Amino acid sequence: MSICSIDNYSSLRCASNKINFRSERVTISEQKTDTVDISSKQKKKEDMSTGMKLLLGIGGTGIALYGILVTHRALTKPSLEKLQKEFKEIFRRDVSIEEITEMLKKYQDLLNIKDEKEFCQKAFEQVKNDYGYADANIQLVLDESTDGILGGGWHSSGNDFRIYYKNILEHNGNIFNRQTKSNILGTLFHEFQHVKQTEYCIRTDIDKYVNSIKNDNVLNQTYITNLNELLQSKERIAEVAKQKNMTEEQLINAAKQELDILKTKGYQAIPDYAKIVNAQIDTIKNRLNELFGKYEKFKIGSEEYKLGEQYTKNYGNYVEAQKDRANKEYMTQIIEKEAFKVEDMSKDIPKRLRSVWNIFS
Repeated sequence: MSICSIDNYSSLRCASNKINFRSERVTISEQKTDTVDISSKQKKKEDMSTGMKLLLGIGGTGIALYGILVTHRALTKPSLEKLQKEFKEIFRRDVSIEEITEMLKKYQDLLNIKDEKEFCQKAFEQVKNDYGYADANIQLVLDESTDGILGGGWHSSGNDFRIYYKNILEHNGNIFNRQTKSNILGTLFHEFQHVKQTEYCIRTDIDKYVNSIKNDNVLNQTYITNLNELLQSKERIAEVAKQKNMTEEQLINAAKQELDILKTKGYQAIPDYAKIVNAQIDTIKNRLNELFGKYEKFKIGSEEYKLGEQYTKNYGNYVEAQKDRANKEYMTQIIEKEAFKVEDMSKDIPKRLRSVWNIFS
């Protein structure tokens, strides 16, 4: 009988959070490199820390679409060609000038939305569509938490795509303006960049991907932590003992025995624990196949296949952002570096959109 169980995806690590499945997140940092200011570049709010930056990060996330626009009043042929090239890099597909024009009109309409939740939902649907996932079972969750560095997260082990829009709003002086909308769009693009990276992993080798994100050391430590927390709480001991029809003394002795096994042999030596983990892995594989199984597998040795291998390796050795800032190791790993590049293409979306919109009118 297992005393504590890992029965939800938060204790596993998936590419986008912990088995342990890693959750992609937007972080606020004091670093000046590769960051997007959460506040307006033209005017800092007096009540905000001058060092605060929004790193639209794995998870995440580029305001990709608009930042690639040139700031000139006219678009030359080379400019249009550059625009198409950058759209192709973002969406991993060819995009015609006509399609670009339609996209820009839709994003212009988005920026006119006044309601925060309506903007988030419609922007999510638009970015999701432009990335090619219109029919995918990925649902937006609007999280009103205002916990420090979080801006967004996508869990490939579930079907929710989370935006901490209140947190983003708070770090923009609680003003829902074009800058705030740009940061929210950035989070969406960054996270969908991670969705696309995960797609590449699955189209390369789903088993390698799942094995790479399965972290036995983390799982083992999670069980140990759960048991230690149980043993430190008289209320919890009484509750669990009642649930398992045991005396409190029996429960305590069983928990201590399991701790000894975990520390010497690992969770795999406890059948109930191993069964739970394996069941979760199967569920996650089914979920990933549901999302990406319809796509053709990459040819072994192709550029896409090699890229999928790089992503898989990175997810298996993913470096988390520090609690209060995005450290260099976090920002320079390939999956984050790509996502930040997408963001860098589009930091000045409102300004750039205004400067070129007459071209597409």
